[in-house]
Amino acid sequence: MTEILLFEPNYNGHRMPHCAHLIRAAYAEGARVALATSHESVDSPNFAMFIKPLAGMYELIDLGALAELQSEAARRRRLEAIASQRHGARLFVLEGDKFLPQTVHLSRPTARRTTVLLIRTPLHLGNSARTAMNACVKLVWSLFAHLRGVDTAVIGPARGIEDHLRRGFLRECPDPVEFSTTPSSISKMRQTADLTGTRTWFGIFGNVVARKNPLLALESLQDVDPSSTGLLLAGTVDAELLSQLEGPIARFRTSGGEVRIIDRLLPDEDLDAAIASVDVALFLHSGDGPSQILGKAVAAGVSTLAAGSKALRKMQKRLGGGRWSPLRKSTIVAQLREAKSLPRPNPKTLAGGPEFAKTLLNRSAARQEGQ
Repeated sequence: MTEILLFEPNYNGHRMPHCAHLIRAAYAEGARVALATSHESVDSPNFAMFIKPLAGMYELIDLGALAELQSEAARRRRLEAIASQRHGARLFVLEGDKFLPQTVHLSRPTARRTTVLLIRTPLHLGNSARTAMNACVKLVWSLFAHLRGVDTAVIGPARGIEDHLRRGFLRECPDPVEFSTTPSSISKMRQTADLTGTRTWFGIFGNVVARKNPLLALESLQDVDPSSTGLLLAGTVDAELLSQLEGPIARFRTSGGEVRIIDRLLPDEDLDAAIASVDVALFLHSGDGPSQILGKAVAAGVSTLAAGSKALRKMQKRLGGGRWSPLRKSTIVAQLREAKSLPRPNPKTLAGGPEFAKTLLNRSAARQEGQ
């Protein structure tokens, strides 16, 4: 029987959803699945939401405390120790961007069984000299890993279910977009969040942190027409950021605008309903990388406005639309004004969890059979 071992000490971000996709797919194919993670991850709400419902499909391996796994070298040693006890298991290191340089220190037998999944592609140079340099360094490490025998994959942008995936030593896996909601769920969300009326509602979703620039969104909407617009922040909102937003939110409301905040970890069904409840989803990102939530907005048939990130601009073009702007208030204001009058786009079916897991697992299996 094939054995799949997922190595992911942390629980934040998309780590647990990615693990869940792989557990389901590997279990459905008859594989024995193990998840190696920390006990802090097991106690997290993310684990409870995504992994706990799959009880019976996987074996849990406790990696101990996260404090003991702070260095990537410590993580490599734990992976080697587990690999020595699991002869023949296919090893998957998820969110492996920082782990990548450690692959040159893996023993040859372990390296040949290991797949490292990168979240940020080294083939996109980004918006600055620093990000370009980081991408070049990562590309070099990817090549070294390949020469060592490690299989390296990268999360590509969300894409249509039939779209072509780039292959090669840095192959792509589609960013999994899971979108499922109903008209009644959307209506309930609009009532619960009080998104009723004739306002044009804009939204920022997921982990709402400073790099998503909600302050810039508020300041830009202030120059559009507060009396006819509103902003929804839905997801886990950074506490320090929320404190910084108190004054701007008060000023926006005084000018006639409205702000709604849903500050909690949203299960997919609630997140999907929240995205589908707004007129325009905002992605004013200081960082440069793909966004699964932008994919959800496209799947929902919601207009998107992105700014700053060239990766998001490419993603919008690939998915067939959306507005983009430099990360500059004056141009964002102009785009917001235009976005208010745009018709709602048609929903699009995108590659989801099954396609993500199938791409990652099948390539790994084919590669191991060829060794």
